[in-house]
Amino acid sequence: MEPPEQQLFNCQALRKLSIPDNDLSSLPTSIASLVNLRELDISKNGIQDFPENIKCCKCLTIIEASVNPVSKLPDGFTQLLNLTQLYLNDAFLEFLPLPIIVYSFPQPEVLEQIQNLKELWMDNNSLQVLPGSIGKLKQLVYLDVSKNRIETVDLDISGCEGLEDLLLSSNMLQQLPDSIGLLKRLTTLKVDDNQLTILPNAIGNLSLLEEFDCSCNELESLPSTIGYLHNLRTLAVDENFLPELPREIGSCKNVTVMSLRSNKLEFLPDEIGQMQKLRVLNLSDNRYSSQHFIFSQFMNFFFNLNFSFEVFIKMHFSKIYFKS
Repeated sequence: MEPPEQQLFNCQALRKLSIPDNDLSSLPTSIASLVNLRELDISKNGIQDFPENIKCCKCLTIIEASVNPVSKLPDGFTQLLNLTQLYLNDAFLEFLPLPIIVYSFPQPEVLEQIQNLKELWMDNNSLQVLPGSIGKLKQLVYLDVSKNRIETVDLDISGCEGLEDLLLSSNMLQQLPDSIGLLKRLTTLKVDDNQLTILPNAIGNLSLLEEFDCSCNELESLPSTIGYLHNLRTLAVDENFLPELPREIGSCKNVTVMSLRSNKLEFLPDEIGQMQKLRVLNLSDNRYSSQHFIFSQFMNFFFNLNFSFEVFIKMHFSKIYFKS
């Protein structure tokens, strides 16, 4: 008689298998019999690798393998042509696992086989570089490599032409490549908690960007091209060294939330009065000399927005924070 766990893999009609938060150290080779499996969740176990014959599970679209000590993926992984979502976060990775992304001298025939991948989660690992070969993933929509040790982003990331969400938070980046401006479909960009001292002018080419977070860096200025981000809704630049904002910020007329906490701001440009949809503004811990100066400036701000003081008081969705 087969052991119970082996009998499980005789259920060939199985579409979804969820076995997270157990004590598995490996996947049995008999998983290959689950030819109709579409979703596999093995997160929060002790699995170090996948069996080569996982390639037989050709219907797989989602693999959730986060919080496992996975160090690499087998060659057979590239035959999972329907795979669209791959979760490898919290997996102790020091480099992108072969052969999904070939670290150097990429083989196009390998990369082409995984072109359907749309979501790649590799946050909270120990990655030190984001190689250009990731640009081969043309269908990638969501990429999370936050909470790693990434120091550089290769120019060829621009190849991810379908990318909409790029999360690079909590790394060791000192600069972003100009080619980031070629990610024309990007709507969310998070580069907070890095070591950035400057932002490329190419940021202004991200015309569809709606959320931009560059907080907790070492920025002393924002590029004037930020004024081209006409679809921007949320802007966070907390905990930097900004002494002023570019006048072009006023062209970001769809921003509803702007946080500038803990900078060196002494005044706001008059053009901020053009931001007629602004509802939340955080200016706490800056260098305004007195509350009277701030109050006077804000009254001019509201006047430019055609708000009466009475209307402002009653707008319970509107908040302004400042430190006197």
